[in-house]
Amino acid sequence: MKPSRSQWIIRLVAIAIIAALIYAVVRFPAISNSGATIATALLLYVTLEYVLANHQNVKLFREQLEHQRRVSLDFGVKAENMQALVWVANLGLANFIVRRVIVRAHHTNTDKQTYVPTELVIPSGKVGTLPIPRGVYEAEELFLDVDISIQYAGLEQPGQTEHRAFSLMVNNRVVIDVKEGLHSPWSVGCPKCGKWMGINMQTEGLRNFDEAHKREKLLEADLTQTCPNHQSRWILTMEDVERDRKPT
Repeated sequence: MKPSRSQWIIRLVAIAIIAALIYAVVRFPAISNSGATIATALLLYVTLEYVLANHQNVKLFREQLEHQRRVSLDFGVKAENMQALVWVANLGLANFIVRRVIVRAHHTNTDKQTYVPTELVIPSGKVGTLPIPRGVYEAEELFLDVDISIQYAGLEQPGQTEHRAFSLMVNNRVVIDVKEGLHSPWSVGCPKCGKWMGINMQTEGLRNFDEAHKREKLLEADLTQTCPNHQSRWILTMEDVERDRKPT
């Protein structure tokens, strides 16, 4: 580990003091035992170096211990056996337990939140899965946008991941594919005249529902200001739809 600035300052101060002592005993040998003084000064410097090195080792050990105890994970959603599965990967060294999965689903103009309690233990280097309840998506057709967050507990304090959006492709009450991001139509109405028909929000690049609702507010402001023409950079166009349909 590279010595810190404060350690270099301590070294420089110690060297300056030792140099001053050596100069004093050499310059004025009659008032002190030069050999004993120099030996004591060197011993003090060696002791100082030992203390600094030991401090660095303790700091390094603490950092390694914190790294070993820290929860590091990744997660996502996949389609398997005609259902949607949340997968959670342990990328760290410490085991952790998934306490709850928070699923938010966007149905037309409202979000419905579902809590999935669990006691799923994910060992280091392993991946665990658990299903999203069928009631979340089985009444939908084509695409349903969902937003996932993982609540977990490890050796340190419990935590929660940021929400992450996925789009489920649903057909005949089963999930046949999953895409990352938001891909279902997000209808937005004009707060001034109440028009909804034909106004969908562009969702490309949005990572979760929180970001989507912030953009929704911007679109509503544009619709109000430009009513009845209803213009905004955030309105979904046919070019956006065609680009979204292209395979990635």
